[in-house]
Amino acid sequence: MKSPKARQEFIQRLLDARGFDRLQALTEARKVGGPWLVPTLASLLDDEERIFQGPHVMELVNGVGECRLMGSQRTCDVALEVILELTKPTVSFLGEGSAPMRNYTPEERDQVRRAVGTT
Repeated sequence: MKSPKARQEFIQRLLDARGFDRLQALTEARKVGGPWLVPTLASLLDDEERIFQGPHVMELVNGVGECRLMGSQRTCDVALEVILELTKPTVSFLGEGSAPMRNYTPEERDQVRRAVGTT
């Protein structure tokens, strides 16, 4: 996306979107984004709105059955994954099973902010 006007319109659409519309805009950001989009994506790293919810599954956690959403993601999780794709920063948690459909901790999100210079 080369036109400054088109970039600004895309950024505004991304910021205004909620729920599934935000997920669609973030998916589009994977395709059209570049370094110009990173500050906007970084501004979404505190947005914990759930934008995708997969099926419920039972999981054994510390010997106790716990029900959780499989594949449940928030705006901040998807934004972080797009930042990782666009910038390829060096962050410590990438070797620990960073994969799509993961919920990232506040510490991991802060690490990405620092790595891309948006703290």
